[in-house]
Amino acid sequence: WNGFSYPIVSFAYLAEITGDIVPNEENSAIAWVPLRDVKTIAFDSNKKILRFLQERFVYDLDRIKELVAQLDSAAAVNEQSLYKAVINGYVSKIVENGTIVGMGWIFPRQTLLRRQAVVEDMIVAESHRGKGLGEKILLDLLAWAKKERVEVVELTTNPKRIAANSLYQKVGFYLHPTNHYLLDLKNTHLTQNP
Repeated sequence: WNGFSYPIVSFAYLAEITGDIVPNEENSAIAWVPLRDVKTIAFDSNKKILRFLQERFVYDLDRIKELVAQLDSAAAVNEQSLYKAVINGYVSKIVENGTIVGMGWIFPRQTLLRRQAVVEDMIVAESHRGKGLGEKILLDLLAWAKKERVEVVELTTNPKRIAANSLYQKVGFYLHPTNHYLLDLKNTHLTQNP
């Protein structure tokens, strides 16, 4: 600024907004602009943030909903959840002619025993199955995990998904003898014994 260079620390936040947004004395108007449509922004440091966000957070949400429905027709996908998935882990995607045709997500977690990661939501569009895209996505997720020093990667899949089960075994996953339990906390009332 003004002929001088200064070190800058800039932050970008993922925020969930409740209530109305009201302009103040510094803002005369507010408008929602899709991230992909933002062409410029003030200050070099903010331009770097904009590039970062556009590279990692611009998705066709309707297309992702279509893909997820092929995996689980009851699943509800929202934009905020997608962004949290990107922030908390790594999303691998395959795009053909501007359309996402496959994707997978992995997120790390530190347990008492080791650094682990969980592969979730591996999806390849029905029209693109049998072309090796699932393996490409899975290997990309595992490469990310290795770079992040993950020791163990886990995943679950429906036994009826024959191709998916074959792929996981081909890559080196093995069945872990355990009971896998789920508890729906939104619809469960917990009681504690005195």
